[in-house]
Amino acid sequence: MNTLVVGGQVVGKLKGLEDMTELQDTQGIIIGYFTPASVGIPRPPSSRRPRPPRASSAKEVFEHLLKTTNDENRRKELREMIARMEE
Repeated sequence: MNTLVVGGQVVGKLKGLEDMTELQDTQGIIIGYFTPASVGIPRPPSSRRPRPPRASSAKEVFEHLLKTTNDENRRKELREMIARMEE
């Protein structure tokens, strides 16, 4: 096993963990896993393949935007676009 010496803010963040934790870089890419000594021998997850994002249709996106905007002009445009898609 290799040893990596860490200090500062990293130590502070790691000390507060109670379970195995996935470590990611700032872009969300998995770089490894950390298991606190109190938990025991680290075991990487059996299958950690990222799930592909669920695709949404344009109509679903417009319907979501309709629910989240308060701008009446924008809501009118969205309703019109949704109506055209239903034709």
